[in-house]
Amino acid sequence: MEGTNAIFAILMVAGILLLAGCTSTQADNNQQAVQQQSAVQPQAPNSNNMQQPPAQMQTSPPLPEEPTAPEITVGAPDTVSKFTSASEGEVTRFYFMLQDSDGRNTVSDGRAALRIYDDTNETLYYKEVEVKSSDFVPYKFPLTGQKMGDAYEWRIKDSDIKKGIATYWGSAELTFTTPSGNRMIAESTTVSIPTYTDEELEQKSEQDYQVRAFQLNQKMQKGSFEVTVIKYGFFNATSFGKIAQYLRVDISTVNTGSETEYFSPNSMSLLGPNGQQYDTAYIGTLDTYKSLYPGSYAQGYVLFEEVPTDAIGLKLVFELGYDADYDKYVFEYPLGG
Repeated sequence: MEGTNAIFAILMVAGILLLAGCTSTQADNNQQAVQQQSAVQPQAPNSNNMQQPPAQMQTSPPLPEEPTAPEITVGAPDTVSKFTSASEGEVTRFYFMLQDSDGRNTVSDGRAALRIYDDTNETLYYKEVEVKSSDFVPYKFPLTGQKMGDAYEWRIKDSDIKKGIATYWGSAELTFTTPSGNRMIAESTTVSIPTYTDEELEQKSEQDYQVRAFQLNQKMQKGSFEVTVIKYGFFNATSFGKIAQYLRVDISTVNTGSETEYFSPNSMSLLGPNGQQYDTAYIGTLDTYKSLYPGSYAQGYVLFEEVPTDAIGLKLVFELGYDADYDKYVFEYPLGG
C-alpha cells in the first residue's frame, strides 16, 4: 500500500511539470506572434503613440546671424575739418583732421606746412613735413571718450618758436596738399606763443623801425618855424593794452624867429590820392603844444592809425602859424610811393 502511494505521488509531480511546460511554450508562441504582427502591421500614428525623440535631440533652430554693417568707403580729402593746438608744458601739440566731400573723416598721404605768426604777421615758426595715411591716429573727446576721428599730430618745443608780439594769442596756418594737388588751408587763432616783455617790445619795435623806415629829410620854412620830416615807416606800439601797427613820421622843428613862439600844428593828417584821410593817434613823442624860444627845437614822432601797409601816394599835411594877412601856413610833405 505504501509503495502504491509513492508511485502515485511521482506521477502527480510529473504531470504538473508537464502542464507548466506547455503553458510556458504557448505564452512564448503568443508573444512571438504578437511581435510578428506588429512588424507586419505598423500602427497608425497618433498623438498618443508617437515616439518622442530623446531629450538631448530636442534642439531649437539656429538664430540668424547678426547682419554685418556695409563697409563705408570714404572719399579723398576735400577740406580740413579741424585744426587746433594745445599747450603741454614746454611743448605745443598741433593736430588736424581731414574730411571728404560728404563730411566724413578720412586720411591721406600728402605734404603739410605749418606756419606760426604773431599779431604783426611776423613768422615765428615754419616747417613742412611729409605725411602718410598710416601716420593718422584715433582721437577721442577727453570727457566722454567718444571717438572724434583720425587725426595727424606733431609736437613743437616752445623753444623752437621765436618770440612774437601778441595781445592775447598768436596764430597758425596749416596748408595740406594731397598727391593729386588738392590744396587745403586752415587757420587757428588761439595759439600760445612766447612773447616779449614790455621793455623787450619797446626795444624791438624801435630797432625794426630804424631798419625799415624810409629816409626823407625834407625841410620846409614858413613863418618862424623850419619843420623837417626826417623819415617815416610802420611801427608797432601798445595802445590801451593792445598792440597795434601805426605809420610813424619823425619830425623836428626849429624856431628861426626872434621871438618865443608856440609850436602847435593843427589838423595834422595823412591824405591819400583818392580822398583817404588818416588821423593821428593819441600816442607819440612829439610835443605838439610847446613854447619854443628863438633857436630852440623840438623833435619826436607822430603816429597815424589804420594806414594800410600797401598805401601809396600819401601826403603829410598840417597847419602851423599865420602870415601877415592872418592866413594859416599850410605844410605839405609827400611821403613818396
